[in-house]
Amino acid sequence: MTRYLSCAETAKLVRVALKARFPGQKFSVRSSNYAGGASISVGWTDGPTTKEVDEILNRYEGKSFDGSIDMGCYWQHWLLPDGTVTVAQGTGTEGSMGFIPSIKTDRPEGAELVSMGADYVQPSRSFSAEFLRPIAERVAKREGKPIPEIKTYSNGTAYANSPDANLTTFIWREAEKINANDIQPDNNPAIIPPPTAAETPAAMETETPPTRAMETPPARATLTEYKGHPLIALDTGNGRQFQFGLKKAMAILANLDAVAKFVQTDGASI
Repeated sequence: MTRYLSCAETAKLVRVALKARFPGQKFSVRSSNYAGGASISVGWTDGPTTKEVDEILNRYEGKSFDGSIDMGCYWQHWLLPDGTVTVAQGTGTEGSMGFIPSIKTDRPEGAELVSMGADYVQPSRSFSAEFLRPIAERVAKREGKPIPEIKTYSNGTAYANSPDANLTTFIWREAEKINANDIQPDNNPAIIPPPTAAETPAAMETETPPTRAMETPPARATLTEYKGHPLIALDTGNGRQFQFGLKKAMAILANLDAVAKFVQTDGASI
């Protein structure tokens, strides 16, 4: 028999998992119920990277979305005695010409079959001025551009204030790679890794700025097709993908500056 968890019960499990994985880090975990579903938002400042946190959050999502066919699919989970979870079963979307495979696993000892109370658990990392400033200086010098002023919103979230959307995107991407807990008190620049060949100005000019769905690192792209139509598939890790065709790709390219501003302001404006 399946036990159906509420969104609040699911949020409690998320809090416990985050505390166990990132002791000492403060997280804001908020649940939201709406017509047809529920979601959980997790926010924090500096600390671990979005990728590191998302590895925990993904386990507590009750739904996945297949963008190639605009269809969602649901999962049930095994809730273990220690509060951790693992996917138990789900139909996926392959049976509907999608790309998400079905899953069915054996019951671990002592586990209970549950249905999560939230469709999605969404991460939202923000930065302090102290953390962002040396990164902005380093990136600006690397790009040969003026060092942007670091400003803060009323909630304390810092951002690089520059009319150059590419520069602010580069700063955001570099900051997203760094676990703030790994930085020494003297802000040793060696902690910040040098850019790879794919991250040089020439290479990055052609890339689409990251969106929330990608978070970081940049998604791995592959070319695929659906019923003879070419698609680009972005693998965002943890077995997840989203796909889109030529029309959506052209729309993204035509609005790069707006996408970059949407990311750097955490969705506050475009």
